[in-house]
Amino acid sequence: MERISDILRKITGGKKAESFVATVEKVKGRTCDVQPVDEAPLKSVRLNAIISDEVGIVITPIKGSAVLVTKLSEVDSFVSLFQQSKRWNWFWQNQSNNGRQ
Repeated sequence: MERISDILRKITGGKKAESFVATVEKVKGRTCDVQPVDEAPLKSVRLNAIISDEVGIVITPIKGSAVLVTKLSEVDSFVSLFQQSKRWNWFWQNQSNNGRQ
């Protein structure tokens, strides 16, 4: 079984992933806009690490809550930890399960 750090290294091309705390400003579909503590706002941050409509878990954070954002590249980031969520969905080969907190 692969370790999460090895998977992230593959995704980022071997570069060290940078993570930081941010506040959720807006949620839209499978992305959100966030305001990092000490940086400019980021738009369209993914809510899951892999872009796929067929497989994965999507956790929807509450507006105003804190999240940990991990940068995959200069233009691509995803939310890796959530303070609060209002919904989660999992998708697997044309099946889905919707849950609410």
